Amino acid sequence: MKNSVFGLLSREYSADDMAYQKLRELTISWTRYRYQGEIIEGNSVDEIMAKASQTDAGFCLIQSVGHIIDERWYLSHWGKNGFYDSLQQLAQQQPFLVAAEPHSDGVGSLNTDCLLVNLETYNALNQPHFSRPDSPLTGDNWIAQSNYQQLAMPVFGNDINHCRFYLNECEQSTQILTTLFGRSLKPDMVEFDAQSPQQRFIDKINRQINNAKSGVFLFNIENYGELNARQAKQPLEALFSVAAGFKPYRILMEKGFTEDTQVIFFDYSQSALDIKKHMIEHWDGDDFPGYVARLFDEFPHPEVFYQLWDSTTPENINWADIAHMWQQELEKWGGKENFKAHWQVCRRLPHQFLHCDLLNDRQPLLNKLAEFKHSYLWWSNAFFTIYSHWHFDASARKQQYVDWLNALLHAAPHCEISGADHNNAAVNGLKVGEYLARFEAQHCDQLRPQQLNKISMPF
Repeated sequence: MKNSVFGLLSREYSADDMAYQKLRELTISWTRYRYQGEIIEGNSVDEIMAKASQTDAGFCLIQSVGHIIDERWYLSHWGKNGFYDSLQQLAQQQPFLVAAEPHSDGVGSLNTDCLLVNLETYNALNQPHFSRPDSPLTGDNWIAQSNYQQLAMPVFGNDINHCRFYLNECEQSTQILTTLFGRSLKPDMVEFDAQSPQQRFIDKINRQINNAKSGVFLFNIENYGELNARQAKQPLEALFSVAAGFKPYRILMEKGFTEDTQVIFFDYSQSALDIKKHMIEHWDGDDFPGYVARLFDEFPHPEVFYQLWDSTTPENINWADIAHMWQQELEKWGGKENFKAHWQVCRRLPHQFLHCDLLNDRQPLLNKLAEFKHSYLWWSNAFFTIYSHWHFDASARKQQYVDWLNALLHAAPHCEISGADHNNAAVNGLKVGEYLARFEAQHCDQLRPQQLNKISMPF
């Protein structure tokens, strides 16, 4: 959401309160899929607001620990708004102090799982306290201020509520949920009520962590924004890339290549490598929707987990959506003839395929990187996935990333790199040695991510 600062409403917790720490990390991690600014943490709404009011932001989005933003992959022609777009529309409506869901007790209090505060109004009202002194009702003073000033009090509504979970509402459910952290989820494990946020979240997690290693991205979710066609080009000796979408070949076009340039695909999904190889050998660059239909027959679901947009599988796919996505891709290339001509050249380049997991077994990739002096490496968000959030805490994820950078520096110090770091902050426009030096010099943590890129972009 534009012009906003985020707050995290937490409580004091001990080092051995692992369940609460995990909920806190999940809230922060899911926020980082779209928001890369500082997160203001406080033990009260008033504490967060005192700091937020000192920023130049127009709005403050406050989440309680255990709140999860589930931004969904909606296609542009659907006309559906996800969490952030819906919040942006709400923020542009009539003046208000706070937008939130009323508490279910129905006695004039607000849920604090998620609040959107208009900072301009908050400051104009002389920064009122959230609740009245000694009041058992949360947010009753803001409700009173809004009523007195005849300000609207918007509720979030279906579009926003459909894209969020609150996992910390019931202590018993929270304790059960947190026993599952880090484990493989199986159908016969503890089930919550089917409509509960805990079960909806578990279902979403389950689909990814049990299927990601057979996953295939036919299109790229992140854009091509960090590539610059107007820079001076020294043709690449090698491109190293995850096996996803068409971005690898766009990198070749923008960075320059020769007929001897090596294309090395690496991925923890063997299915992604197999389909990329099949595409190179059997697709001529024309009629991609028709080719996808062939893929669904030759590499069937569920053996292959196609990473498609919201609630879509090969069984229920709307082929007009595939056509729409393909048309959007062609527009990025300046039309189908431009794309096809480039594809026909690139598919004749020497290709290699490495099945490796950057978190657990990266040595095959490092060995291959060491063979080239002028290469480009795109790892996408390999260090910031639902799989890694579920299985590793924040400190472990950071250590994995630091270990990766040090190994990469030893293997290929002059390689230009692109992807996302352990906080999902974009990495681009730098070579390994320069990036690592800046990384080590700039302090960061979960609440204050590093910004070491030419172009910030979501993953």
